[in-house]
Amino acid sequence: MIGASVSDTNNDLYAINPFGLDRLIARGAGRFNLFDASPSGAILASREDSRNGIIIRAPGETSERELSWLDGSWVRDISADGRTILFDEEGAGGGSTARVLTRTVDGAPATDLGPGNAVALSPDGKWALARQRFMHPPRLVLIPTGAGQPRVVRTGNIEPAERVAFTPDGRNLVMVGNAPGHPQRTYLCDLTTGQIRPITDERVLGALNDGMSLIAKRKFYPFAGGPPKPIPSLHPDERIHASTASASGPARTPPSFESISPLVSARRSPTTTTAAQNNRSSPVRRGCRPTAAPTPTHTAP
Repeated sequence: MIGASVSDTNNDLYAINPFGLDRLIARGAGRFNLFDASPSGAILASREDSRNGIIIRAPGETSERELSWLDGSWVRDISADGRTILFDEEGAGGGSTARVLTRTVDGAPATDLGPGNAVALSPDGKWALARQRFMHPPRLVLIPTGAGQPRVVRTGNIEPAERVAFTPDGRNLVMVGNAPGHPQRTYLCDLTTGQIRPITDERVLGALNDGMSLIAKRKFYPFAGGPPKPIPSLHPDERIHASTASASGPARTPPSFESISPLVSARRSPTTTTAAQNNRSSPVRRGCRPTAAPTPTHTAP
């Protein structure tokens, strides 16, 4: 007995006999979780009615607003001016392919750009990068946010993962992927020429970058090659969340707040509270960029 559906949303229960013939047991509006089945035919299952959503506080505003669209909204990026979000729908509303959408933070209706999982907005906001994992092999696609036709990103024999980011000039992608028969590593992909080359050893993965170096494993990996350089000001309980276009450094995420700090000094300035202030449930805001500091060029997927 399995939980499955033809639409890839797992909202049906089927019994399959030894000959491979299936029989529908139950169908529901939510997702079924199958735990056990007895020889007599009784089943133990639950119906999951969950929803992922988006809450945002726009620049200049003091309160949050709901920007979720359907039942599985996942924010992936925010435009440089903070006025547009890139997200995907991965629940029942997104179907078997998921959907890539943009929406302005004033609450206007979302714009459906096409099938796939959203990854990042280009720095100029004219393109949305998506990964279409329903293709075999999965591929990256640049979808115009305005008029125009989608462009498939040429990656040769490298299968791209979902960990991809634009460089600040928008001319390249920093991409995690793997060649056939090899572990994943990080590549630099030129969007104009289609040239792709590795910038790290195998199993060194990341997409966050400042245009000159990859930020991974708490170090800088220069695009031009050479040994990685550690980030001396990073605390053990911090991780890099986003990079800025200026020299002020990356935004980091300690346990309860985001901060902006230079790359080599110990100065930290809290910008946005992202965790509960007490033991009661409170939403954690994913993908929210600091409003009291230089705007990061990319929010990591």
